[in-house]
Amino acid sequence: MVHQNGEKVTLQKVTVSKKGYITVQIWQKGKLCKIGTIPFQLVEELILCAPTGTHIECEVTDFMCSAEITKDCINIEIRVCQQVKAVAEAIIEVEADLCQPRSFTESKLI
Repeated sequence: MVHQNGEKVTLQKVTVSKKGYITVQIWQKGKLCKIGTIPFQLVEELILCAPTGTHIECEVTDFMCSAEITKDCINIEIRVCQQVKAVAEAIIEVEADLCQPRSFTESKLI
């Protein structure tokens, strides 16, 4: 891929896995009939600029779940909003002049 500044960028395929549990409650005529907790795992492949020395951070920012009961099973749909970053440590040098703290001045409340 070519960056907008003309520099060639190599992209990497990154696998992100999210695991958790969903608790399903089935109600009938205002009465709780069944309850069960089900583990889930969502695996997603992403194409990112993640050069050597970076690590991937994935933060789930929102989560929605819905279920539909059919004659034979329960279909569960999971929607996950996420923020994915390739992160690296960096040393930043800031040029500045040597300075001294300002002198203390008293202030009066009016």
